[in-house]
Amino acid sequence: MKVKRKVIAMWAVVFSTGVACLAGDGKDEAKQPSGQKPTQIQADKKESTVETAPVEDVAFFEKKYQKKITGVKPIGEYSDPDQFYAAIGEQLGIPEMAWKAAAEKYGWKKDDGKHTFTILKGGPTSAGGQGTWDVMFIRSAVNPETKKPDPATMEQVMVQIDYDGKIKILERKSKDMTPFVRELEKKREVVK
Repeated sequence: MKVKRKVIAMWAVVFSTGVACLAGDGKDEAKQPSGQKPTQIQADKKESTVETAPVEDVAFFEKKYQKKITGVKPIGEYSDPDQFYAAIGEQLGIPEMAWKAAAEKYGWKKDDGKHTFTILKGGPTSAGGQGTWDVMFIRSAVNPETKKPDPATMEQVMVQIDYDGKIKILERKSKDMTPFVRELEKKREVVK
């Protein structure tokens, strides 16, 4: 907490110093030692050519993928942008493309008795930045006694697909997910 206060204080000093310099009354020249001319700084007047990302709306995806998308509201009407991208990605078949790539690499089968949980994110993703789809698969065997996923068999795989269709499998993790599953079960009990 002390570090945060120091950083805030430092930025306050920098900001106030900058404001004071901008609000100066032009008397700075009188304070210069004799024989020295004040330094002048000129701003570079080149125009910025920073490209902005295209607006990713329904029309953008219809044009990009040459496919009609129906029933998806504008992104601003969703409480979470991930809902918009998930609706678009489902209609474009992104999870199926990712499944096919992961199944080919790891020998997965749809009817192998394992439970698969899929998470789809699009747009600016943490793993890929702008213009990518991230599909996370969490797979596990189902315990025959409890009929619930067995945390000791859980694995996760992240598949990344860019908007041009290039597929990259980022990771495969196998670990005991028991604490994670217990926490999810607690949350479900609270909701019920």
